[in-house]
Order: sequence, then structure tokens, then C-alpha cells
Amino acid sequence: MRYALQRQYDGYQKTEVLWVQELDGINQFGHVIGPNPFDIAINKKYRLGHLVEYFYRYALDMDESLQCVEQNLQFFNKKRTIGEIDFLIRLGTVIHHVELVYKFYLFDSNAGHTALEHWVGPNRKDALVNKLDKIKSVQFPLIRNSQVSQLLELKGYNVDQIEQSVCFKGQLFVPFGEFIDAAQLNQDCIVGWYLNFDSIDKFKDCMFYIPSKLNWLVAPFTSVLWVSYSNAKKEIEELIKNQRSPMIWVKRNHVIQKGFIVWW
Repeated sequence: MRYALQRQYDGYQKTEVLWVQELDGINQFGHVIGPNPFDIAINKKYRLGHLVEYFYRYALDMDESLQCVEQNLQFFNKKRTIGEIDFLIRLGTVIHHVELVYKFYLFDSNAGHTALEHWVGPNRKDALVNKLDKIKSVQFPLIRNSQVSQLLELKGYNVDQIEQSVCFKGQLFVPFGEFIDAAQLNQDCIVGWYLNFDSIDKFKDCMFYIPSKLNWLVAPFTSVLWVSYSNAKKEIEELIKNQRSPMIWVKRNHVIQKGFIVWW
């Protein structure tokens, strides 16, 4: 468990921010580099998003130039949730509201009409432009909500002086065998490929590993429980029937690649 956690932390640390400085009016706060090894035990199961938050907070706490003053700050109107702020971070004399995002996007030229619209989630239930819009229209305006701003003022924060940005990291995947220019995004975020299940026989001479969702963070390595093409295909086919696109690692002649098999 500890060894797996360290690999997940390493994978998170090595993931690049999805863009540098500004995209669509949204500024990057930047990736905070934490120390290695990761020396805090986690004794409960986390979903991927929560695990990433844990890694980010660890890095913040180890950086003497920063101070995390609030995390997962929730706001309610009676019993109804108004919203949540991921992090308030003090850098010098300035308070930064930072939303932490970690995503996996695949380039589909049939999705949308612009370069940014072509990036969609593995199961097509998510899209980069939708997340950017949510940040601008829902998450950032939250501090201007009258009840939220009043509560922040009571905590001693001057809402008018809070800077807003993101730490938006991601892994990008392109159609198998194609070169895609990530355009406004960070080309270094392209870490693998994807292809439709109907073309899986391209890898019939490979060994397969199907990582759990938490291990989507991890850079492929050799010492995992590899399975044959025929066994992997059966497992993948069941996922595809339920419109779930699994991440896979494939190994051929000691070369390991990372990708998605998609149902669409």
C-alpha cells in the first residue's frame, strides 16, 4: 500500500500543468513541488480527486513561502450547499483562491469546432471547455455571493483583494498513431494515445495491465501483474459494454505504452 501511494504521489508530482500562465481568462497559480519521498501514511481509501487534494496540501505545507489558510471551505444557506472553495493560500501579503483540478482528456476532432472543444473525457461525460466554463461562471464568482463574502469578511479576508487562479494539471491522450498539436495547451501533457475497442487487435501480441482509477496517476513500470491479450480483451469488453473506457498499459518487447480503449 505504501509503495503504491508513493508511485501515485510521484505520478501526480510529474504531471504537468495543462497550460502555462493564462488560458481563456483563467490564470495558473502553478504547480507546487512537494518533497520526496511522500512520508505521510494515509489510512483510508480516497477517490482520485481527494487523493490529489491530499498531495497538493502536503506540498503546500512543506513550502515555507506559502501558507494554506483554508481548505475545502464549504458554504451553506440553511441546509442547502451554496458552494465550496478548494484552497485559500497566502503568498506574501496576498490571499489566493485556488481551485485544484486534475483531469484526463482525449483529443476527438469530431467533438466541437475549436481546438479546446476537441478535448473530452474518456467516457465523453466531461469536456475541457465545460470545466473552464464552470470555473469562470460558478467557482470563481462564489466569493462574490453576498452570504459567502460576508462569511469570508468575518474570517478576516478582504474579498476585493483575493486573487483567483487554478492549479489545473492533466494528462492528454491523442488518437493512436497520430501527432496532435496541443495548441493553447501544454504539449508535455500528452502522455499516451487512445483507440476504439474494435481496433484492440493492434495489440494482440502485447501483454496488458489495466490500472485502477487511482493508478491512472502512475507512470507505467514493469513490475505489475501483466495479463495476456485474450484475458485483457474479455475484461475490457465488459467495461466497453457499460460505456466505460479503461486506461491500459501495453507491453511489447519490453516497451510499455499507456492509453485508453474507448467505447465511442
